[in-house]
Amino acid sequence: MSISTNTLRKQLKNSLKDWILDSTSHGFPKIFKTERISLKIMWSIGLCVSIGLCSYLISRSIMDYAAFDVTTTIRYKTEIPLELPAISICQNSMFTTEESDDFRKLILKNNGIDNVLESEFLSTYFKSKYQETLNLFVSDYFSKLNALNYNLTNEIRKTLGFNLDDFMISCLVGLTDCRKEDFVWYFDVNFGNCYMFNTGKLENGTLIDKYNQSDYGYGIKFEFINLIKPVEENIINKGFRLTLFDPKKRVNSLLGFDLSPKFLTNIMIKKKMVTKLPQPYSKCLKDHSSFESSEVYKAVLKISDTYSQDTCIGMCFQEYLISECNCSDPSRLFFKNVRNCLTLVEIFCEYKAYQVFSKELNEKEMCSKHCPLECEITEYDFTSSFSEYPSKIQAKAISKLLSRKNSSYNYTIEEINNNSLLVHIYYSQLKYETIEETRKMELVDLISNIGGILGLFIGISILSFAELIELCIEILFVVFTKRNKVKRIDVKMQFDQNKV
Repeated sequence: MSISTNTLRKQLKNSLKDWILDSTSHGFPKIFKTERISLKIMWSIGLCVSIGLCSYLISRSIMDYAAFDVTTTIRYKTEIPLELPAISICQNSMFTTEESDDFRKLILKNNGIDNVLESEFLSTYFKSKYQETLNLFVSDYFSKLNALNYNLTNEIRKTLGFNLDDFMISCLVGLTDCRKEDFVWYFDVNFGNCYMFNTGKLENGTLIDKYNQSDYGYGIKFEFINLIKPVEENIINKGFRLTLFDPKKRVNSLLGFDLSPKFLTNIMIKKKMVTKLPQPYSKCLKDHSSFESSEVYKAVLKISDTYSQDTCIGMCFQEYLISECNCSDPSRLFFKNVRNCLTLVEIFCEYKAYQVFSKELNEKEMCSKHCPLECEITEYDFTSSFSEYPSKIQAKAISKLLSRKNSSYNYTIEEINNNSLLVHIYYSQLKYETIEETRKMELVDLISNIGGILGLFIGISILSFAELIELCIEILFVVFTKRNKVKRIDVKMQFDQNKV
């Protein structure tokens, strides 16, 4: 039996040796072929070094693939004509009329504030070493919240501030007059009466064509006069707020820029479309189906054509505020039938809740179950330049235009010089920028890298792995052949014994 075992071992050893000598890989055949010890050592060392380097580089390739890195491709695409962005026009102050001044005074008086700068209530609840400045901000914010009250109708809100007919001198797109119906009124949570332009919709929702730019320098020109005589001494700042935005998304006026009187402002814009790869390559998600059960997520889609994480996080805080203060912030979007935080005590509760939400709690973790990050974003970058405005002849032209528009206007040339402004918005180039992410390493690249490394260092290819299968088959063949031969010998010996 030991002879049979030794024979089997010898056959297996010979099969393995023949396989190594016939192998297409480098190193192993050389070690077995040469009879010189020095050459065997040399080939053994070289093989070990090659296997070590090969293992290191393969592990690096696998780690690079598992890192899910991306390559960013930037392209500039020419498009003539190029669609102009949607624009939001607001005044920097929500309260600019006599009605709004009376509204503010009544709200503050009902809450025990007669003198904003010396209010004991404000200095008790909102203590600061810059007390007077903070008092102005808090009282203004408090008045804004009450202007956003559910009980106020849009007709009442329109009397509180900015009226486009009173402040706009002219509007041109290229050399074409703007249409009055192009401006859609809305009540902004930060600036009150505002107007959206070039959204592609009328106020009743009817779709209309958007304005385009088909030549260099041609764009949109707005000319305003910013004179608010009745309440000028009570407002914090003067000027207008313009916001460029994607009409498919809800406008966020906080992302806009200010326009100051006495200046011509040139706004050169550049459209940018960003497309990111979804997880695991970034934190964005293309498939939002798992969020469709969230009330917060569904509320965002109700107010906008496309989803926005920024809007969603604002609603996420609203949900947290309701749970803490039993009221909602009217300056944020709401989706539950909960009363507004309108008293100063409730506003103080909101102030504390926001401090906890933004500092002590992990805002991203709290809102992650409601607010995924979107993978496609359209943005408008801009650069601005300024010059003095108006000139003497332009001031005279404005005076005549205003008189013809409404004879009740009685602006002096000095008032026109101090309060007029012009803004010119246009594309610096008739092309837009696309930023797209692509995978830095595909699975095919990983396999190619591993194959190249194996071939370079130890000469192994895909067919070399077939040689391993060949070896296994050869070993199985030798083993089973030997066993069958042993069985036949045993049967023959038993037959001979029975015969005897």
